[in-house]
Amino acid sequence: MKKILVLFGLLDWIAIIKSFEHLTNFIWNSTLFNWMFFIWLILYFSLIFSGLLLLKSKKEGILIYYVQFPLKLIVYSGFSFGFILLISRIFPNNSELNNLLLILCVILEISRLALTLFVHRKYYSNTKT
Repeated sequence: MKKILVLFGLLDWIAIIKSFEHLTNFIWNSTLFNWMFFIWLILYFSLIFSGLLLLKSKKEGILIYYVQFPLKLIVYSGFSFGFILLISRIFPNNSELNNLLLILCVILEISRLALTLFVHRKYYSNTKT
């Protein structure tokens, strides 16, 4: 089950790579004192740390992910499965497909949260049952 954390770490790195263009656009096209920019910047850099820590199956990576989860839902970015949204580039004028893929990403992100909670409780819980 800890190998799932490694997979999640890889997904975080994919999210970093996919979001890099978004980050540079945000930096060049937005004011640096915009609250959404700060949320996005925190999310982006936390992905770096969580990706590294989850690749090593560290509990701290899980804790960082818990902080990331609401931020991902607020800014609709940094999704672990955000690469799925690239499919919409094949059909750029299909907003229904884009919305459907976004909903799929949110569902997969919630599933990741549930699986992360399960792994956290099973392997990193301080209480013995």
